[in-house]
Order: sequence, then structure tokens, then C-alpha cells
Amino acid sequence: MTDTIFFEPDSIYYKEYILTDVSIPLIDDKPDIQIFIAPNPFFHKTTSHISMPDYQRWNHGKISIRNMNGQIVDVISFPNAEWSGNTFTIDWYPAMARGIVMPGLYLYSLEVDDRFIDSGKLIIHNP
Repeated sequence: MTDTIFFEPDSIYYKEYILTDVSIPLIDDKPDIQIFIAPNPFFHKTTSHISMPDYQRWNHGKISIRNMNGQIVDVISFPNAEWSGNTFTIDWYPAMARGIVMPGLYLYSLEVDDRFIDSGKLIIHNP
């Protein structure tokens, strides 16, 4: 695709630019790691189901849970030593979090070897 753009900012100078098609190859370097949290909404506890193919090599992972102000209320770390197969589950109890957790909307993010993988929302409700 070629397009021509004309500029006449002060009517003294005339500039012509020709734009040609520029493409950037799409590289999907996001590993095949997935997280699914259930139940959601929840009250007492929820479980994170993390799946990763056997060929994926990693050392450390963590799930950060933040309130709607962006403040971290808890971090769940899991070293590679705990890995078994290609599915890993982690239970999270809001009552045991290091920060104050009240009913409401929270955000979680999954990082593996300091690389962002995925994020989502958690809803904690009253019993």
C-alpha cells in the first residue's frame, strides 16, 4: 500500500511524503502457560490451576493479588521444586493474606521467572 500525504503549514514550503507499507512480524513469545482460578466469586478460599507444558523450563513463579488501588495484599510464590506434571494447583485463603482483605474486587497477576504471563479479577463476597 502506498499513500501520499501533503503538508503546507505556512504556504511557503511544500513537503510531500510517500508512505509505503511497513510490516512487523508477529512473534508470540508468550509461553503456553495458563491460569484458571475457581471458584470465583468465593468467600473462604479459591484455587489457582496453573498449567504449563513439560518442555517449558522455569525456576520461580508467583501470583500477586492487588486491591483496586494497586496495593499488593498477598503474594503466592511457588518454586519449580513444587512442580509435578504439567498442572499445579495452589489454594489461597484471604484470611491468611499478609494484607487486609475485605469483600470486593481484586486483581491477580501471574509471573514466571519475572515475566508477566496473565492477569484477571477475583471477587470475594460476604457469606
